[in-house]
Amino acid sequence: MDVQVKLETRINQEGTKQVLNQTCRGEWTEKGNTGYLKYQEPEENMGNTTTMMKIEPDKITLIRRGDVTMRHEYEKGRRTRGTYRSPYGTMLMETDTRELRVKKRRSSPNPETSSLLAAWEWDYELFLDDNRVGAYTMKVELKEVT
Repeated sequence: MDVQVKLETRINQEGTKQVLNQTCRGEWTEKGNTGYLKYQEPEENMGNTTTMMKIEPDKITLIRRGDVTMRHEYEKGRRTRGTYRSPYGTMLMETDTRELRVKKRRSSPNPETSSLLAAWEWDYELFLDDNRVGAYTMKVELKEVT
């Protein structure tokens, strides 16, 4: 199903706060309790990169392929490792996921109450090459494109 993807990233790096908002189109599929989102990265510094998110009730898997390549799992209460590759080099990526919330998910929206198809967010500490980068909150909202 075609969807509008709204991405919000809140960043806190050593007391400096920043909020990034992006919107793009993507594809959403559900199989059982798992949702799959695929979209082309709207961020210019990501180049030509396709992102796939696998959303499970207790875990989010983020896979990027293209100019930026990574595979990473976010699971509440766990510190997980992955690799982040970009045109600038390869780094070890670790996250310590504090919270993970699948706020709402259903097979099809009820147009009388809301056009929101799915929403989730997660909070984590990011480490690159064993150095703490900052605290992040990612929020994703999907609306069906009609």
